Parts: sequence; C-alpha cells; structure tokens
Amino acid sequence: MPPLRDRPDDIPVLARHILERLSAAHGKPVAGFAPDTLACLEAYGWPGNVREMQNEIMRMLVLCEGDVLGADLLSDPVLRGAALNARPASPEDGPLPPLDLIGQGGPLKSRIERVEAGILMETLVRCRWNKSKAADELGLSRMGLRAKLERYGIERGPAQRH
Repeated sequence: MPPLRDRPDDIPVLARHILERLSAAHGKPVAGFAPDTLACLEAYGWPGNVREMQNEIMRMLVLCEGDVLGADLLSDPVLRGAALNARPASPEDGPLPPLDLIGQGGPLKSRIERVEAGILMETLVRCRWNKSKAADELGLSRMGLRAKLERYGIERGPAQRH
C-alpha cells in the first residue's frame, strides 16, 4: 500500500475514522474536525504514516475542551507541514515556494521570503485565521500583515472557511 503522503484524498476519511474510534474508546465525544484542521492534516506529509496520524489525533483529543478539534490543537510539526504545502487562494498564481531551505538554493532574499511566507501561514492557521491575533503575535500591525499576505498571495481558501 502506498504511503499516506501519496494518498491525500484518503486523509479526511481516515482521520474521521480514527477520531471516531479514539473518541469512543476514551469516552470523549467530539463532533469532528474544523475545516481548517482537515486542510492542515491533508497538507502534512505524514512521514510516520497512519501511526503518526493516530498519535496526532489522540493528542488533539486529549487537549480538546470543546466539541470540535480546531487547528489550534495541532502540533507544531503538522502546522509547519501545512505551511510548507500551503497554496495561495488563486490557482493561477501557483504554489508558494517550498520552505525546504536545506535543499533549496537561491539568493538570500528569495530564501527569506520563503521563510516569511511559511511563518505567516503557520501563524494564521494556529490563530484560526484571526488576522488581529496573528498580527499581534507576529509584532505587526493589521495593515502590515495584510500587505504581507497580499505580497505572497496568501488568502484563506474555501477549504479553510468555517
């Protein structure tokens, strides 16, 4: 069977199944995942395959205080993975450049821009796309954040809307 990273369409179904099983086994009922959480799960590469996903969902379930697992419960590696594979809202703009700085060369400016775009995406996902909260966390004004998002073509896609 191919690795999970090669079957992104299976991720939401598998994640829901794992959540139902863990929720029942631990007596902690939840309604499911927030849409932005599923988008992050789909964007992550899952190097540890299904076992890693089970551990991540278990961690989220333990930390959850509500009835929906939000992106704010995701671990940093999954959030970073989502940021690495994030796509701008407009498909004709193409994907954001990858943040793999070890394997990527290029001028310093482009490498820094890749890092900045990744940090912006990670922060927005963690802040559940609350731009005021994200701007505050990043030490930016709301207008400064908006300018950076526009520069990198980062918008909240339909899969991330509630």
